[in-house]
Amino acid sequence: MQELCSRSVWIHVELPGQGVNTSELSSEYPSLQALSDSLADILNQLHTTYVIGFGEGAGANILIRFAMSYPDQVLGLFLIHPIVTSAGFQERYKGKFQLNRAPVNRKNLQMLVEAFHERNNLQPMLKEKLRCDTMLVVGDNSPFHDSVQEMHSHSNVLKCSILAVDNVNEPLSEAPEKVARALLLFCQGLGILSSVSTVERSRSSSSVSSNGIGRRLSMQELDRPRKISIRQHQDEVV
Repeated sequence: MQELCSRSVWIHVELPGQGVNTSELSSEYPSLQALSDSLADILNQLHTTYVIGFGEGAGANILIRFAMSYPDQVLGLFLIHPIVTSAGFQERYKGKFQLNRAPVNRKNLQMLVEAFHERNNLQPMLKEKLRCDTMLVVGDNSPFHDSVQEMHSHSNVLKCSILAVDNVNEPLSEAPEKVARALLLFCQGLGILSSVSTVERSRSSSSVSSNGIGRRLSMQELDRPRKISIRQHQDEVV
C-alpha cells in the first residue's frame, strides 16, 4: 500500500556483509544476540525512541531477541516465518544447498548461515520475555507452517496472533497485498496510522488465530481493532 509507505519511516538494517558486491569479511561473524544488541545502537544513533519490527526468517529471530532485551523500544513485532527453536540437521543441510542461489558474497553468507545455525532455543522464554504485541505470518503451504504454529502455542496468547495465508508458500512474494493489509491493521491495533484508510475487498482465503484454542478468524473480523496498546505518536511508525 502506497499510503502505508508514505506515512511511515522505514529503517532497513542490512546485516554485515550481506549487501550486493560486498567485500569478504575478515573478522568473526557476530552472533544473533550480538546483532540484536546492535539494533539498540542504531536506534540511538538515529534518535528513534521506539519501533514496530518487521522481519522474516533470521531477521525475525533477531527482532525477537531485540524485543526481549529492549522491551521499552518495541511497540510490536510483525514477523514472517519466524524461527525460534535451535537448528536441526535437516535445516543445516538445506542451508548449505541454498548458499549457491543467493546473490551475495558466498563467504559472508556462509558466515551468516553458520551464525544462524548456532542460535539457541528461544521458545521456552517467549511467554515470560516477549511482552509486546506480535503478529506471526505464515503461508499455509510453507515448510515453516508447523514451527510457526508451535511458536504461537508457546507464546502469550493475549499478545500473540497468527495469520495463515491460504494456498501460498511465501506470503511476501505471493500475497503482498494481504501482508500489507495485515501490517496496516496490526499497526492500527497499536494506535498507529489510524487515519490511513483500508480498501474493502473479499479476503475469505486468509485466517488469523489469537487465542489459546486456535480459533480461526476471518479477515473481516481482523478489521475490528483487537486491542489498543499505544495511543500516542499516532503518525510515527518504523
